[in-house]
Amino acid sequence: MEVIIGILLILLFNHTNLPPELHQDNLQSSKPVLGTSNEREYILLQSSPHRDFAIWDNLQFDSTTRISSIIHIPSSVLGIALVDKQNNFISWLPEAEIKFDYDNLGVIGAGDHLYWWGFEDIDKDNNNEFYAQFAYAGTAGVYPFYLYTYKNKKFTLLLKLIEARSKAEVLDLDNDGIKEVVYKYALSGSGNRERETLRWKDIWRIEDGKPVKVNNQFPDEYKELIPIYDKALTTQYNKDFYEFDYPVYRCLKEKAELNINGQFVDAESCKGILRNKNKK
Repeated sequence: MEVIIGILLILLFNHTNLPPELHQDNLQSSKPVLGTSNEREYILLQSSPHRDFAIWDNLQFDSTTRISSIIHIPSSVLGIALVDKQNNFISWLPEAEIKFDYDNLGVIGAGDHLYWWGFEDIDKDNNNEFYAQFAYAGTAGVYPFYLYTYKNKKFTLLLKLIEARSKAEVLDLDNDGIKEVVYKYALSGSGNRERETLRWKDIWRIEDGKPVKVNNQFPDEYKELIPIYDKALTTQYNKDFYEFDYPVYRCLKEKAELNINGQFVDAESCKGILRNKNKK
């Protein structure tokens, strides 16, 4: 009986010590306010009596509102929120919120570190886009990338990319005034050899308000991948390890060559080969 009572007290303690905005019954109604804490040199999300959130960085995008990177201090997890000039919390950006994971009893968000962000009209439709890349701690090098469009005072998630050993760049590759998203990544983050050699990149552009892959429009981007695959397929150093992924290297090389020749392909089928091979 004492054990049962103890478990119930622990569950009650865990629930009541969650910030109010993370309680299931307050998710819709809470309106946290940001203010200064006397105890820390942070600007904190006031969720009295709990002060577990802080503004990590700000990006002003109009005269009344800021995009703020919010950190959950105990877990060091980050999210993205809209905040007004009086430091009133407005809302989380879609899929970039900080929330409590009741299944795993932890806090989840967009990442552990904000790598970089920007707010500009990348597709020249007279509406700005917001983009951000985060990082997760760990050797796999997972850097989630988020791209939003901002229209009618509303943010809509266009693209969310999460891969191992990843890096995103927003560039005008062909100098036509429209910027592309170049997302470089590894098909596997399980080991250093995989992270360095099972490489791919996808090139995205916003067309008619939607993200579209345009890999074959930039053949030079794929020419630089061929030497990586050739080295993996011919190296004698630790050859047995490379041989295990020969089918994937051959697939990636074939896809890169097709893009170089102007035929659009991505690496989805190569990912399938890797998944099936790892199941055996």
